[in-house]
Amino acid sequence: MFEAARIHGIRRVVNASSVSVYGPPSGECKNEDDPIFPDRPYAACKAWSENMADVFNGWGMEIVSLRVTSSMGVGRLGRATLKAGLTHERVSFMAAPELAALGQPVTLPPDEQVADFLYVVDTAEAFWCALDAPALPRPVYNLRAQQRRVGDLTAHLRRLLPQAQLEVAGERTQELQLMDNTRLVSELGFAPRYTMEAGVEKYIEEVRAARR
Repeated sequence: MFEAARIHGIRRVVNASSVSVYGPPSGECKNEDDPIFPDRPYAACKAWSENMADVFNGWGMEIVSLRVTSSMGVGRLGRATLKAGLTHERVSFMAAPELAALGQPVTLPPDEQVADFLYVVDTAEAFWCALDAPALPRPVYNLRAQQRRVGDLTAHLRRLLPQAQLEVAGERTQELQLMDNTRLVSELGFAPRYTMEAGVEKYIEEVRAARR
């Protein structure tokens, strides 16, 4: 991708990296200066893409990598690797609004667990901020919107979908890596449009619209 962009004279490119490059969650909120420890093939590929971006940046390009947290939005249940049977990854609880709206049972993490939330429209907004910024002070940025208790998500789903089959896990079954997005906000002007609540409402609205 980067070589094709260079050949065609494209100077700035936004690379979709991932929170997964930080490796197993440490319990700390990571910033861009923290070391990365990719521990699975997906994470290793994302780390490799960041390294390749550095190489092309040395050849005069401007490639910025956004380490994206799990995004909420239509499409979460349609990942090609899951459909093709190439992976057996558990469906992220960020798909809970879609599953609940479709009448499927959902088990959510414990209420006190904190997670990074990001609605897909804000994901796209951050990519535009990176493309449109006058300058790129650094080659990598963490991308998330709000940090919220999972219990806030569960409570909002119960308000919106009172008939939904929602359960809360008694213990943490999955640790979540949290990220600091201060630099994305202060240096590239990222301003999320969607709170967790607004993102969930829009997500459910789009799921329902797709079924009509």
